Amino acid sequence: MRGTPNWGCFALGENMILFLSVRANGELIENMKAVYPNITGDKQFIAAMFPHDEVIRTKITEAIRKADTIVVDDYIGYLAGTNKRIIQLWHASGAFKQFASSKLPCTKAIVSSEYCRKYYAGAFNISEKQVVATGMPKTDWIFDDIETAKRRKRIKDKYNLAGRIILYAPTFRDTDRHSLNLPLDIEFDGTMLISKHPIISDINISGIKSNVMVCNERTDELMAAADVMITDYSSVAFDWMLTGKPIGFYAYDLKEYVRGFWLDYSSLPNVVTTSKGLERLLNTDMECDYSGLADRYMNRCDGHASERVAELIEEK
Repeated sequence: MRGTPNWGCFALGENMILFLSVRANGELIENMKAVYPNITGDKQFIAAMFPHDEVIRTKITEAIRKADTIVVDDYIGYLAGTNKRIIQLWHASGAFKQFASSKLPCTKAIVSSEYCRKYYAGAFNISEKQVVATGMPKTDWIFDDIETAKRRKRIKDKYNLAGRIILYAPTFRDTDRHSLNLPLDIEFDGTMLISKHPIISDINISGIKSNVMVCNERTDELMAAADVMITDYSSVAFDWMLTGKPIGFYAYDLKEYVRGFWLDYSSLPNVVTTSKGLERLLNTDMECDYSGLADRYMNRCDGHASERVAELIEEK
């Protein structure tokens, strides 16, 4: 668990904008982090991962009561029954795996493309008019060469990396959200960095033969240093497609995976289902054309999404 809860919001006066996240402790991440500096009005944030004790619950409830607009990036049960203005900056890009429909209040939500609006309208139980294709603020850095270079240097220096870097970003499984067993009986050139999902505490790797490191870093930080991405069912694949670099999908448990998809999984590039298939993939040029997918799911991401979302939040 990274950091400790942030309680800076208890300077909250009336009509402030509250950023409320349960996806990290003590800091905003992803969309929330990118948008927060662009808010010009009075603002504060709470970042506290579950579980919450009575003190945390009381503080969050009081902050919600005081706030005028509340910005979130996940389903947050504290908002049930409130009539506040709620802006949903959902943490996933595109429209990949399905997530449950919610009856929690939502005034407006953002998505990465016009095509995605219908899916998120259904998930948030709102009309398509309430879903705005702003692009995803968390992808703005990809269009900033200086920021990308800074992130790349930090990761390479920290982990003493040289040569080809493969980023493996598996998501959690609903059958066991806190641990993951990865079959990696493979050999390849370079170094593989495994990005650990925030809710996963334990990763077990079997059959490892090459240089692999499990990293407690945000996936977007690792992306800047990587030359290739391997994922499975994670929406981070759509973010990666903005880089133009090769990607593969290692779905070793595809038949058992319990989530449904909003897309045809077989339409994705470089899908493999065995460790031997992954080994063959990583030892080829991994050429793939995903421009059609990027155009459909990410065409509002252009490096300026943070500004558009800040305007959306502050409009009356």
